Amino acid sequence: MKVNLTEEAKQLLQQLLETMDENIEKADYYNQILSEGFLVDKDSSYLPISELRAEDYFDNPYLKNVRPQNVKIGKWSLESDKYIPNQPFSYDAIKTSAEDGYREETRFGYFTRKFKFPAIKENGTTWMSITPHEINTMKQAINEAHGNVLVLGLGLGYYPYMISLKDNVSSIDVVEIAKEPFNMFKANILPQFKNKDKIHLFLIDAFLYLKNNDKQYDYIFVDLWHLPEDGLPLYTKTRRLEQPNSRYSYWIETDILIRLRRAVLILLDELSNNPNSCFEKGNDLTEDLLFEINSATQKLVVANEEDIMKIIDDSYLKELAKSINI
Repeated sequence: MKVNLTEEAKQLLQQLLETMDENIEKADYYNQILSEGFLVDKDSSYLPISELRAEDYFDNPYLKNVRPQNVKIGKWSLESDKYIPNQPFSYDAIKTSAEDGYREETRFGYFTRKFKFPAIKENGTTWMSITPHEINTMKQAINEAHGNVLVLGLGLGYYPYMISLKDNVSSIDVVEIAKEPFNMFKANILPQFKNKDKIHLFLIDAFLYLKNNDKQYDYIFVDLWHLPEDGLPLYTKTRRLEQPNSRYSYWIETDILIRLRRAVLILLDELSNNPNSCFEKGNDLTEDLLFEINSATQKLVVANEEDIMKIIDDSYLKELAKSINI
């Protein structure tokens, strides 16, 4: 990438970097709340935390009709978990837009009553759960699913269950690599599904399946990650293997693109200050990202405000992801 910014473009980049720093500071604050087990105190919280209605989620078809039994296999366990009253949690994907300079709005909320939900844990660490965040971040992909659907990542089967209820979904292939959660789901959860005959399970690595399978799907939903941080490498890898005639949806894609956008802004800042900067791959995700983005954009010239806004736009970042190998 060749960066030679006008004065107006330099000012825009500085504004975007300042907003990025503010976003990271806010994210650190929310993470501190989660890690230290704080309960919501409206008088002491300086960031927006919304009071949510637990009743809005009690009638969710999965939570209402699927009752997994507690079971433990080795280091894995299927159990009931809960949010206690006033316990904060993220309930939807991060909201951000170019019109607001990519200022991030973390949708953080709490219930005033206990809220129980199923979860799969590995050595006590939650990997899969049916929480408001899971429910809200899958709504669009549920509405869009149609025809023959491929689901990469099983979890507790929330997404396959919800789309199996749709008349316009005829078949659902689900790929999962983790043997214990796979067996837990097959024995304790799938039998409770109303339309379980639509669902076909495959215990295999998702990328091996994509490389070796020639079946054509109408819709492909990808949910292979736990957080945006571990999702970004898997996201870029999956985008490089996309089928040409299938429609794709990636879980929490907005959150993942935020991480990619931050790396692009850091690269712009580095090259704006030192056009001869060199980047090498190392053991750090940020270093690898800077190297890959710089390599993928060798012919790109960034000079004005329009150039900057173009390369941090979602549509550009989605295409850029196909050229990154981290």
